[in-house]
Amino acid sequence: MGNVPFMNREIKFSPETIEIQVYKDEVYTGEFEICDISNEKEEIQGYIYSSSSRMRCLQEEFKGNNRKIKYQYDAKGLKEGDSREGELYILCDQKETSLHFQVQVIEKYVETVNGKIRDLNDFAELARINWHEAYKIFYSQFFVETILENRPICRMLYRGINKSEHSNHNLEEFLIATHKKKNNILSVEKKQLEFSLADKSSKEYIEIRKSTWGSLEFTVSTDCKFITIEKETYTEKDFIGNACRIFFMINNEKIHDGNNFAKMTIKNVYQTIEIKITVNKDVGLEEIVKSIQRQIKESKLKVGQAFIELATNAITKEKFVEKSIMNLNHLSALEPNEEIYNLLKIYTYILGERRFDAKFEMDNIFVGEVQKEKLEDLEYKEFYQLLKLMLGDNFSKDSAGEKVESLVSDATDEKKENSDISDNINDNIKLIRILKEAVEGNDRRNTYNELLTLLEKGNNSVALMNAMYGLIRLDPILIGKIRKEEERLLMWAYRHQGLTLEIANQIFEISASVKKYSHKFYLIMCGAYSFSQKKEHLAAICGYLIKSQKFEEKYHQWYEEAISEKVKITGLYEAFLQSADENNLKTIPQEVKLYFKYGETVENDKLAILYSKIIKEKYKDVETYEAYKEIIRKFAREQLEKNKINENLAVIYNDFISLEDDFASYTTKEQLGKIIFTNKIKIDNPEIVRAYIYEMPLKKEREISFIKNQGYFEKVTDQYEIIFQDRYGKRYSNKISYTIVPLFDVEKCVDYFSDYIKNEKNYLIYKMENNQPQYILKMQNQELLEEGYKARTLFTAAEYFDKQEETTKAIQAIKEIDLRLLDPEKRKKVVDMFVKYKQFQKAAKALQEYGDDIIETGNEIGVTNYLIKEDCGEYKNLVKSLATRIFISGYYNEDIINFLCENFMGSTLLMLRIWNTSLDMSDEIHVLEERILQQMMYCNVEVPKKNNIFESYCRNGGKEMIVLAFLTKLSHEYFEGNETMPKYAVNLLKTRYIKCKPLNDTCNLALLKILSTQKELDSNEYEIAEGILEDFVSRKILFGFYKKLPHSLVEKFNLADKVFVEYKGKPNKKVIIKYCYDKNEKEKKLAENEEVTYYTEEVKEMYSGIYVKVFTLFFGELLKYEFLQEKNRGFKVVKRNQVVNNFLRDKDEINRYNMLNQMIISNRLKDDDLIESLDEYKKLDDLTSEMFIIL
Repeated sequence: MGNVPFMNREIKFSPETIEIQVYKDEVYTGEFEICDISNEKEEIQGYIYSSSSRMRCLQEEFKGNNRKIKYQYDAKGLKEGDSREGELYILCDQKETSLHFQVQVIEKYVETVNGKIRDLNDFAELARINWHEAYKIFYSQFFVETILENRPICRMLYRGINKSEHSNHNLEEFLIATHKKKNNILSVEKKQLEFSLADKSSKEYIEIRKSTWGSLEFTVSTDCKFITIEKETYTEKDFIGNACRIFFMINNEKIHDGNNFAKMTIKNVYQTIEIKITVNKDVGLEEIVKSIQRQIKESKLKVGQAFIELATNAITKEKFVEKSIMNLNHLSALEPNEEIYNLLKIYTYILGERRFDAKFEMDNIFVGEVQKEKLEDLEYKEFYQLLKLMLGDNFSKDSAGEKVESLVSDATDEKKENSDISDNINDNIKLIRILKEAVEGNDRRNTYNELLTLLEKGNNSVALMNAMYGLIRLDPILIGKIRKEEERLLMWAYRHQGLTLEIANQIFEISASVKKYSHKFYLIMCGAYSFSQKKEHLAAICGYLIKSQKFEEKYHQWYEEAISEKVKITGLYEAFLQSADENNLKTIPQEVKLYFKYGETVENDKLAILYSKIIKEKYKDVETYEAYKEIIRKFAREQLEKNKINENLAVIYNDFISLEDDFASYTTKEQLGKIIFTNKIKIDNPEIVRAYIYEMPLKKEREISFIKNQGYFEKVTDQYEIIFQDRYGKRYSNKISYTIVPLFDVEKCVDYFSDYIKNEKNYLIYKMENNQPQYILKMQNQELLEEGYKARTLFTAAEYFDKQEETTKAIQAIKEIDLRLLDPEKRKKVVDMFVKYKQFQKAAKALQEYGDDIIETGNEIGVTNYLIKEDCGEYKNLVKSLATRIFISGYYNEDIINFLCENFMGSTLLMLRIWNTSLDMSDEIHVLEERILQQMMYCNVEVPKKNNIFESYCRNGGKEMIVLAFLTKLSHEYFEGNETMPKYAVNLLKTRYIKCKPLNDTCNLALLKILSTQKELDSNEYEIAEGILEDFVSRKILFGFYKKLPHSLVEKFNLADKVFVEYKGKPNKKVIIKYCYDKNEKEKKLAENEEVTYYTEEVKEMYSGIYVKVFTLFFGELLKYEFLQEKNRGFKVVKRNQVVNNFLRDKDEINRYNMLNQMIISNRLKDDDLIESLDEYKKLDDLTSEMFIIL
């Protein structure tokens, strides 16, 4: 019959409309469901086309019912707030429909406990409420791409702070640097604390408060041993609310009686808090004992010191007695049972030549009858006897020392238990004896050496130091050279303010023999000079320092004083410069200026100090400046060649700038031009060791290492951020206090050096930043620029060249722009410039990447024409989209119409519009016509002018298969009675039949039906009808319209006596007919008691959905029938009717059927010819029986 499986589909989508929200630059993925609710068991298949190049289905072909279709929407190139809409055209078998979509581009966000986070303000609020969640977002791609988008300064801060490992500290610094929170300030209620202890240690605490939320870290330390801090490092986690307690232990065992002082330091890089702590220890019994013991020890030392001072004539005898008796009385009070103190008092009076007092004390030692008994038990009875002897008239003073030493030594051997007292006495008495010998003229050198030996062996007693000091005070020449022991002795004397002029003279006398630098000896010399104030001694100090290569700033005062005192010493002027601190050096002596005029032997940095001072004072001292001018110029060139720069060199270089053009060579100016953007940075925080400069134009940061809290760096623009780093690697924002001083007048220097540094990176950036973006094209090393800055600057330059109509440079600029880094508006302008300057390949690439809707409507044609002519296959889909938009807008041309005719696939109605337009423009119209015809047939869609399209297609040599298929469609529609058959199609059917070209049953049925409607048929038409009818009758494909054909054909194929009963329903269904032959009214009355017989038969489907049953009825015979169709496992009546045969054939035609009809009519009319007719019928029937035998 021809393949025409037409059906009425009802397509449903879920959702009914696609409404989505997407982020800019996002590729959104979603899905919708498609199903045929008219017949859920039937599979549907088809194709999906989109009206927008941004929307595409991942499966453009589909098959099945309840099918889920995934789609993607590409929002690249769109900006927040943009909206787009369009259609998805679904072309399925027997149905064309569309699904509308609406897209809204929204601001990107992330969902958190605090709601949606869209920007930095939202993020800061989240950090305040939920730091942990904010920390996760801070290190996410979302934060970098969304929160920091279009925030170049914040991006620089983020990049700089996060160079170190991830930490809460980094997040804190970022929020502070971006002014989203304040710095955390620590505070304590009291900075002076007092505690009292009795007999045990105590745990105490200090409460510290923070000013705000956020991350925090600080350290706690103390300067004493009796306080132990519980932990050294604290963070925000140690706080409850805004308060934190710092616990510490005061160790009772490590404090002394009375007040103990300590300092606790709370510190971070921003803040230092010092808390003074006083701990008062209450004195108990145990503490009293310890205090007494300490007092005893101190008093004994004072007694010994007095004896030494007397031996060395350091004090008078009167002072000796006063000092010694006071301390001995104190000792007697502390230890009343120690007889030695009373004996020593007697000895003191004897040495002080106060014999009366000595005798008085002797008489009072023992009183009464127990004198003899006590004398026997006296530990130091020999000493007692010696003292009595010394008070006698015949006592020899020469033997006193020897006798005392002997007796005390014996006593020491006998009483070892009291070693503390006996050793002190032994040492002191022995030293007294040695000193007396030295004082009275014995060999002092041997005595000094003997004491030096004791010192070498580790004897560090105060008595020994006093004894040796006494000797050198008597005879300073004993210090022959500086050994370790002498250094210790002199250092002891220096600390106890015991140096004298004589000792000072001897120190400087032997200073030249000191080969190796010793800081202690340096301090000794300084102390000695404070006594002497001699010029030669000042020279000795400077000579010692110069020989030891000590040129640090702390020694500069000596060199400066030496020059002031007109000291003549080799290397002094060099030392003066080497040790000079440029920040503290007020002026340079004239001697130094004159000296270095004839040559330089110091480091270049120090020479720079000299030369910069000369330049600064050139108007005060013109003669010196003129004398040095050539020297300075030569020095400057040398330093420039090495690219050296500091504050002093900047002074020198600035002096160069003021010179005449014929002085400085081109090379010198070019080198100067490279450093004119240098700045000096100074900080006050010793914890900071380096800094990093993130300047907007540059991709890489600049590193600064701080030396003496200062450093140098290049800076061209004001768009920069400084990130500081401490010694532990932690980074800090620009809240660290600092000052920046430019070393050059940049504006002046740029003008001066512009011809020499025109290709220098910094110079070009300077020009770009000062509204001259065109300079970027002169930059050879653009890869040094930060990518976003480079893109934005190239864009600005392109606009500049475009305005100036400098085509070549404009093209160069737009070619180098990275469109990824521009905002959508700038990107769109660049694409328009691509088209303007015929850079169509670039434009096509941009449209492919960011969407074809970012180009102005008028500019689409240029790109589209170019791509069509160049046959750029990779952009074919782009060209389709552009060409379609151009066509819809009405700005098309012949090339675009030809392309659409060849390639457009989509809405049938839009294809029809293209066809209408292309009638007089395109040579490729047949391709479009074929696609329209195919789509009409596939989707069973009706469009205006379909017959015109078909006719045009056939005239243009359409494909045989398409022609036959569409003829079948037209034939089907006509045959079912829904459409009229176009004349061209009718003629085509006739022609094809006559020429024996293939025609299917549908076409033949339609043609036969058409012929049945004609009043007359010509010979060709009659032949066609006869041939088709013969074929169908032979195959028992029978329809009622056959009887409308010429009578001869009806009779020829025995159709005249046939009655056709038809039912139109759904194809491929089981249909049955139930019928009966009914009688006329008179016959009914005669046979009222007879039962009516019903017959049931299955009806043949003659054509798609057309069921036909053929009956042979006699004239006037009535047929009642009803059609039943199978539904839900049963049959349902779908049509009920009756039919009567009123057809009379020609009387002249002799056949049994006609004779029977005549007899029925005669009977009804009571005609007399009925008997005659019966006889004739009998004869004809007998003859037939004889001639034809039923097999």
